[in-house]
Amino acid sequence: MTLIRLVSVRLILWFFILILLPLPFIVLLLTELSMQFSSTLFGIIAGLVGYIWMLLSMYLSTRPHWLDRLIGLPEVYMMHGLVALVAILSAWIHKMLVHSGGMISLTGDVGLYIFSGVLAYSLVMMAGWITRKIVFLQAMKQYFSRFINHEWSVWLHRLNVVGVVVIFFHVQLIGYISRLNGFMDLFDGFSFIVIGYYFFYKWIQPHLDISAQLISRTEIGDNIQELTVQLPPKYRWHAGDWLFIRFPHYKELREAHPFSIVNLPDETGRLKLAIRGDGDFTRYLKTLSPEIEGIHVKLTRPFGQYHQFLKQHHEDQPLIIVAGGIGITPFISIA
Repeated sequence: MTLIRLVSVRLILWFFILILLPLPFIVLLLTELSMQFSSTLFGIIAGLVGYIWMLLSMYLSTRPHWLDRLIGLPEVYMMHGLVALVAILSAWIHKMLVHSGGMISLTGDVGLYIFSGVLAYSLVMMAGWITRKIVFLQAMKQYFSRFINHEWSVWLHRLNVVGVVVIFFHVQLIGYISRLNGFMDLFDGFSFIVIGYYFFYKWIQPHLDISAQLISRTEIGDNIQELTVQLPPKYRWHAGDWLFIRFPHYKELREAHPFSIVNLPDETGRLKLAIRGDGDFTRYLKTLSPEIEGIHVKLTRPFGQYHQFLKQHHEDQPLIIVAGGIGITPFISIA
């Protein structure tokens, strides 16, 4: 029953993304647009739908907590990438079928090339589920990783926001579209909400994340260290959860990174993370000396679905856990 429910939820989400969300925009466009543009109507709709999907992909990049608890954040990331892919394909169809000139053409081309470039880069450098399956892409990723770290990849990925803003102005410049009052009200309103929320998430939300104190850092194995964080009251998590952590006063550690929580909540209000030094962020953690200096930490709310899975499947049944290496960390609190 749980598998059927999960499949049903995913199908409903994809139906909403691909069909229901663009539908009001298409209906208003068809209602208000003059029939003299019927020959290019399919291309116009392709561009419109591509833009709506790209806005949705941008929203998914903000890691909606409600979606994590519903389908899991890895699934959200997968959806984010696939929606961006179909959006860009739709935008290329629009370019081939609808022709323009001047600033209209320039803004459309700039936005499309930004999307396409970021997509190509992301498929190689950020989509591990693809590079693990294609040897050539894996080799490219390993080569370019020598020169570009994760933080640079994240910032390059955010060029999509520039592309969205450019396409927004591209639409404003199209006279026969910008004169459609009802359509433009919906188009502008939806754009402002999504873009506004994205900027809130990137620039305001980090200041609202939970503040805590790193109180110890201990080497517990070969290239593995344990961080102990003193939390404010009422911060709670479930067995198997994970979170994003960052250190705002350290340049190399300002970008949030995800790690599994090792322990369960208790009366001490302390949270433990076991981290292997695999990347720039994790290796730089070794330079922190919480015993000497007070180190300020920012945490997100906890993410994860393990507790839901356990509650639905193993609440009154034996549980066998198989894990290896640092992959054991989310299961320690469960055990």
